[in-house]
Amino acid sequence: MASMDALVESKKMVKLISSEGEQFEIELEVAKQSPIIAQIIEHYHGEGPAIAPLANVPAAVLNKILHYCKMHAREYEPEEHGSRSEELNKWDAEFMKMDLLELFDVMEAANNMEITKLLDLTCQTVANMIKAKTPEEIRRIFQIKNNLTEEKEYDTGRENIWAFQDLKEDWVI
Repeated sequence: MASMDALVESKKMVKLISSEGEQFEIELEVAKQSPIIAQIIEHYHGEGPAIAPLANVPAAVLNKILHYCKMHAREYEPEEHGSRSEELNKWDAEFMKMDLLELFDVMEAANNMEITKLLDLTCQTVANMIKAKTPEEIRRIFQIKNNLTEEKEYDTGRENIWAFQDLKEDWVI
């Protein structure tokens, strides 16, 4: 059974303000997933909910991050710390189905807010996107223009042949 202090703390609210000034009121246990926000809360001594301005986080991105944090809030409870259910893993996989720009926005905000598990999830998602892809496929995925001439690309490949030794034969120059 949860102690009275834990029950009271879980009902405390925190106000987050996006870069556009939009306000989001969330429970303390959700907000504490960000050490940055937790530090602001710790130093707040005013009346009403603590207020945390997030100048570099747009409202749409903050909304998405808060959705993630709400789903993962129970994961941080002491009796469940370290355990992840198959259901939560499936939810994470669905959550990561977003366009590339949105993914990078969430990644950047998770980094700025120091939400390590979300940052790790976004980085792993990007890594999975490029796993076993050719340089051309990676350029296509990330819309990167190849600014090397054929000669320069050949020379670079030759200088770094050691990096391609264990890869598919069609990758080696």
